[in-house]
Amino acid sequence: MSKMKVLLVRPYYGVNVSSDMSGDFGHFEYIGAISPDLGIVFGATILEKCGNKVKVYDCNAIRMKPNSFFSEISKEKELDIIIVKVSAPTILLDISFAEHLKEKFKKVKIIIAGHPTLYLKNNLQINSKYIDEVISIPLEEYCYFLATGKDNNISINDFPSPNYTLFPYQYYKERTGKNIAFLWGSRGCIMNCAYCPYKQFYGTIDKRSNEKILEDIKSIYRLGITTLQFRDPFFTYDIKKTIDLCKKIIDSNIKIEWYCDTRIDSLTDEVIEWLYRSGCRMLFVGIESASENILSKYSRKKFEVLDLKNKILKLRNMGIRVMGLYMIGFPDESLDDIKNTYDFAEEINTDYIHFNPYIPYPYNTNMNPEEFDKVVNRKSNVCKKIFNSEIDFLSQQLDFAYSMKRIGLKESLKIYEFQNFMKKRSMRISNNMQEIS
Repeated sequence: MSKMKVLLVRPYYGVNVSSDMSGDFGHFEYIGAISPDLGIVFGATILEKCGNKVKVYDCNAIRMKPNSFFSEISKEKELDIIIVKVSAPTILLDISFAEHLKEKFKKVKIIIAGHPTLYLKNNLQINSKYIDEVISIPLEEYCYFLATGKDNNISINDFPSPNYTLFPYQYYKERTGKNIAFLWGSRGCIMNCAYCPYKQFYGTIDKRSNEKILEDIKSIYRLGITTLQFRDPFFTYDIKKTIDLCKKIIDSNIKIEWYCDTRIDSLTDEVIEWLYRSGCRMLFVGIESASENILSKYSRKKFEVLDLKNKILKLRNMGIRVMGLYMIGFPDESLDDIKNTYDFAEEINTDYIHFNPYIPYPYNTNMNPEEFDKVVNRKSNVCKKIFNSEIDFLSQQLDFAYSMKRIGLKESLKIYEFQNFMKKRSMRISNNMQEIS
């Protein structure tokens, strides 16, 4: 295929967005972490590896607002394609951003990508004369198609190791300020939780071989980055594969600290030991609710309390911290259900905790951009009326109460005040969708 000059852009409007979180819908980031976007990381790498000229503007990482970006990009010559990565919380601004690009570069193909486009494609193809293409598949797959012409049976195992030198990787920080990189060990999920957006966008599990994962780790390690997070929704779904990867990391003498998301009931004593020995120091585990009725309704397998407690204790004793993730505000949830979930969280006793408001991810492929207020991660619009204005406040208070018992009032208050400051900024920007200029 003929070679192209492609720009990939992640916009920034004054508030931090983790654009590949929430199943690639993206969400406002309130805790100060600045994360890479794996879709862009792999997409840019694939295009460059196939001989195309690629430039990435991760405006979110370097805090470059639209006016500065448009001034900077005016210097670019002989462009063929500009791809804008959109997010649900900023979708109206993202569309305006892409349209403004078309006004400046009339002969350049302007493309938007990201999970929200799956639901906006019909609307934008009819109503926007400025956007040339709306991608409704994962960005990395589209870039693979652009680079190779292959559009069937694309697997993440086909992708080269991510080239973070195309990105301002020094700006990617986890919540404590350490430099971090993201990787995939797999994409998609074997579970069928009805509220989860990952499965609907990525489908069933798509594996990356341990040999390739090890090369990915080495490529990051060579840049001096020693902290990484696997973004798989269920990292330890295959215990044998997980142990084999841990052994490969140890044998390579790579000294890293790494985190992953998983189901805690999938862990055996053997895999816990290998996780620790290979550098795993944090697990993010979705526990969601204490209500068996709610879990059943959303096709989520319930946990056994004793099993959870024993495994969390085992992990803590081994030196692996656990972040317990819960959801409140389901449409059919009562205040008693929420109280029971908090009591359950206290009993389970993970090192950290986060209560997320239930978000009604869309399933209508004929949505318009204004409807995406529903997936901004500040409140659920489909909860019972009593919760509509209170669910975000309640989730925050539960986080605060749990944190206060573990790190004290003073430190918890610092976190609480910082998050409130960031949320106010997010609300102000999302409620004042002014035209990009």
